[in-house]
Amino acid sequence: MKIENEFGYCYYLFDHDCTEDDKLYAEVYKLYIYPEFRRQGKARDILQQVIEEIRKTGYLDDIRIEVSPKEESISLEKLTLFYKCMGFKVYE
Repeated sequence: MKIENEFGYCYYLFDHDCTEDDKLYAEVYKLYIYPEFRRQGKARDILQQVIEEIRKTGYLDDIRIEVSPKEESISLEKLTLFYKCMGFKVYE
């Protein structure tokens, strides 16, 4: 699924772990904010929209997100901290 506005876009999905318990998880991926709108809180806004959409489905567990800075727009450390502050379960 996709959330998009004039500042950027973000995709998210629901999938199952490849483990014995086959647990459902939510994951956010391909967050992109257009360069002219970076460092203005637009990533936070779009991620809050995504979280709201995921929670509307009744999903209450951790939401995963991969830390992968694009175009050297932010350091790996700062991006990891940002995602953690937003409440995501972070992986690289």
